Amino acid sequence: MIISRIQHLIEKQRVPACSVLAVTFTRAAAAQMRERYLSLSGRTATAVTFSTFHGIFYAVLRGACGISGENLLSGGRKLRLLAAVLDRLGLAGSQPRQQAEVLEQELSCLKSRSVSWEEFSPESVGKENFPDVYREYGRMLKERGWLDFDDLLVKSLALFKQNPRIEEQWQRRFSHILVDEFQDIDAVQYELLKRLALPENELFLVGDDDQSIYGFRGAKPEIMLGVPGDFQGMEVIRLEKNYRCMPEIVEASRRLIGHNSRRYEKNIRSAAEAGGRIDLFPCTDRREETEMLTERIRAAVKTGENISDMAVLVRTNSGLCPVLQRLVEENIPFCSTEKPPDLSEHFIWKDVEAYLRLAAGERKREILLRVLNRPERYLPRRLFREEQVDFADALLACRDREGMSRALGALVRDLDILAGMPPYAAVNYIRYGMGYGSYLEACAAGRDGVSEEFLEILESLQRMAAGKKSIAEYREALSQYCRRARELAADRPAEGIWLGTLHRAKGLEFTSVHILGINEANIPWHQADTEEALEEERRMFYVGVTRARKNLYLYYRKPDGSGRHMPSRFLGELMGEKVRDIP
Repeated sequence: MIISRIQHLIEKQRVPACSVLAVTFTRAAAAQMRERYLSLSGRTATAVTFSTFHGIFYAVLRGACGISGENLLSGGRKLRLLAAVLDRLGLAGSQPRQQAEVLEQELSCLKSRSVSWEEFSPESVGKENFPDVYREYGRMLKERGWLDFDDLLVKSLALFKQNPRIEEQWQRRFSHILVDEFQDIDAVQYELLKRLALPENELFLVGDDDQSIYGFRGAKPEIMLGVPGDFQGMEVIRLEKNYRCMPEIVEASRRLIGHNSRRYEKNIRSAAEAGGRIDLFPCTDRREETEMLTERIRAAVKTGENISDMAVLVRTNSGLCPVLQRLVEENIPFCSTEKPPDLSEHFIWKDVEAYLRLAAGERKREILLRVLNRPERYLPRRLFREEQVDFADALLACRDREGMSRALGALVRDLDILAGMPPYAAVNYIRYGMGYGSYLEACAAGRDGVSEEFLEILESLQRMAAGKKSIAEYREALSQYCRRARELAADRPAEGIWLGTLHRAKGLEFTSVHILGINEANIPWHQADTEEALEEERRMFYVGVTRARKNLYLYYRKPDGSGRHMPSRFLGELMGEKVRDIP
């Protein structure tokens, strides 16, 4: 639509190409939009500006303040700086990279005004520590002369407010502005857009409020819903014919999204004839779920379906681990925009390996300290001052402290028991006999996380130990698995099933889509405890459902009698049934 609109403006309305700005949210999408325009218009070059919001306002600051690419902080450099901030303030956790990634999102939310300081509940560090982190990060940026991508927008907005002359220059430059994927806009971007559009307000905005799923980045459907009130005379055109999905999928997705109240009402209908299918797969556990998945994939390939036209979607990146392991075991190629999780670098593997090395007789202090209180034994680090640990000396040192002596004695006995076990039994004993599984559950609860994610990783590591006779053989199996995962995922986009999260699937489409883990506390996410958050979770599931052109396969855990693993309420909404009637 945007390409046709640009052609109409230039060819019919005689708008100068240099006065047209087309904006989207990724450089790849902007480049793709430009290529489509050149192809359809038969041109080899154009003066139309195709850009991202960050690209436009980088140009604003470059012209006004003289910044260059050297001033921009992004990617790995930003994560390293955030990790350094946490370390400097003594707030670094056991997974520094993951903690830095969460912190990056939280800082972005604050800068994009998606949440106020009063409402803000950080997960990376305690709320009482976050102001110190925010200030220290800002200080380190200023000290180095760096800007992050959020600063490009925040500082451009401040510049426009402080210097009307510069703002007017940019307003005169673009008379017509078009925005694709408008539902992904945040508050700062929208305010900049409104200022840039003055005085003509010639805006053409394309988006689907039902696909607004980036609340953690500051995007909210309320912005899109409020556009007609912000621009008097704005015409709203509803595109209600779906050219992708079969009628069965369109009708089900319409039932699902109809449960949201904050949206534009639409009567979506399919342009295709009947021929789609939606199948439910109840499973007893994650292993059965992945077994059913791979059986379904192989059956489809046998009937002639192209494996590269299939997708497997999960809620979170950690949910990829069991799927990834099964695909590697079955030698099923896959491609993904997500980086395959490297289990050999995960803290859970490092903990398990530390226990196994101690059981094998290694006595390095750093190895013991890693797991000394995993689970909590209330043993102080000062008991082990030497680089080589001597348990006999430590037991002697704490002989007058009954609780401490008992805990250390139990650890020594556990290590003796582990020493006589093959890797699979050893991991099982670490998990259940030594209480490491319970430690992971408590660890996840302390971070407002779902313990099942950590336990899935531990389960994957345990399965990998099956049949191995030594730590070296076990370690080699893990290394081969990680290497094979990278090989299967690397540079083979036309040869494998697409694997990713629901967030990453937006904008893609496949003949067949498999969505896993459709249970309460996962889909919808356990932290979706407000109506606003629940509606975003429903929109995200809607996005996953509507990636399927023809076949939609939905997998969920059956209740186990403990009150856990309830089928998601979204299944009932999608199928038009009560949750208790879902098989």
